[in-house]
Amino acid sequence: MTGRFNFLVSKKESYKPIDVAGKRILVFGLGLHGGGVATTRWLIKHGAKVTVTDLKTAKLLAPSLKKLKGLKFTKVLGGHRAVDVKSAEIVVQNPAVPSDSPYLKQARKLNIPIINEATLFFWSCPVPIIGVTGTKGKSTVVAMIHDMLSQNKNQKSWLAGNIAKTAMLDILDKVKNNDKVVLELSSWQLENLSDHKLSPHVAVITNVLRDHLNRYSNFLSYIRAKQAIFKHQQAGDVAVINFDNSITKRFIAHGDAQRMWFSGRSRFSDDGAYIKKGSVRFRLNGQEQVLCPVVDLALPGQHNLENALAATTAGLVSGASVAQVCKTLKSFKGLADRLEFVRNFKNVAYYNDTTATTPDATMAALETVGATRPIVLIAGGEDKKLKYSSLIKIINKEVKAVVLLPGSATEKIRDGLKITRHEAANMPAAVQIAAEIVTPGDAVVMSPAAASFGLFVNEFDRGMQFKRAARRLK
Repeated sequence: MTGRFNFLVSKKESYKPIDVAGKRILVFGLGLHGGGVATTRWLIKHGAKVTVTDLKTAKLLAPSLKKLKGLKFTKVLGGHRAVDVKSAEIVVQNPAVPSDSPYLKQARKLNIPIINEATLFFWSCPVPIIGVTGTKGKSTVVAMIHDMLSQNKNQKSWLAGNIAKTAMLDILDKVKNNDKVVLELSSWQLENLSDHKLSPHVAVITNVLRDHLNRYSNFLSYIRAKQAIFKHQQAGDVAVINFDNSITKRFIAHGDAQRMWFSGRSRFSDDGAYIKKGSVRFRLNGQEQVLCPVVDLALPGQHNLENALAATTAGLVSGASVAQVCKTLKSFKGLADRLEFVRNFKNVAYYNDTTATTPDATMAALETVGATRPIVLIAGGEDKKLKYSSLIKIINKEVKAVVLLPGSATEKIRDGLKITRHEAANMPAAVQIAAEIVTPGDAVVMSPAAASFGLFVNEFDRGMQFKRAARRLK
């Protein structure tokens, strides 16, 4: 077996650049997170006649509008109009806009194509795409794959998608023919890609856990949205699937795509990455290669072992060498907001795990940190119609005390707790309470198991408030 494998050999014929010049395009939802701005900017640059509409007023959208200053487009703010939909040739739906919006129903009735930024990117990207989805771990996995591929100085790797501060259309025109593109894809983006029969060339799914049931009618609908990442793969494509997750284990690669597994707990006979005799190993066409000892991996926790194996498989089939993969495995220390170590104050470790918006994610954090330190947990927030019984059992068994933030999920958690419980009106108060009840050797873990809306701008604002409060402790 050689040290480098590359399935990304040529541009897929199904990716056909779209010509938007002169087309009347309605951007439905500008938003404040960058995607709407990047979409609008890209469409205008390529000659589209753009109308932007949003329920928010110009005052509320001022940060986004400032980034579009000097560009020519029509603004309809503070509400939507049926006439704008009727006159559009294409509607671009942004994430905050619900799919059952009456205006989108109108577009469907008029047979006006509805797309999103991911669909625009797939249509126009000049190189094959490595796409990663999953309930948890996808940001870590795309960052690791990107790190592996970026070590090759003869080509550039681009990282974008459903991640903070990296709108995919901002990088699209910079991508060259020999480059690699790694995208984090949400279930919402995948639904629209599937509508237009698009899948990544290398498609990775980290896991499927209960989440977003406030958006989906049931868990099965959410599973199908995630599984759509494989739906339109073709011969020569690769599907990278988690063998340890009870849901994804039942997935199969569609069409003629090659299936590869990854597993941190089990053995399988197919190709992929796994653990054997304390080492990370990769099998291709029946040949096994030892990569590096598990103890050398920089990221702690069983969930991060799975992330590392997913990235290993995708990185190797996308052209990274064994040496490049091993370098990333040994040096990649994780991302902000994902069980992020903030500081050690008076021999108490403070961890920011704000992206843990589900019970499963918080349980993974408790397992990882709890292996070395007693935990005071800061949790709670808004419910996404999830079940908390398993998390409550773990908290009662493994956690020293809990500080609860306000929210509908908090109401579900509170009644089942049998350990010391405190409540805080905001994040600074929660951190102060935690700091007063810890003893040296403990850890304060902010891992909410719930959404952030209501008390915070978003989950990243929640994480920033925690870090600020923890760093101000004296």
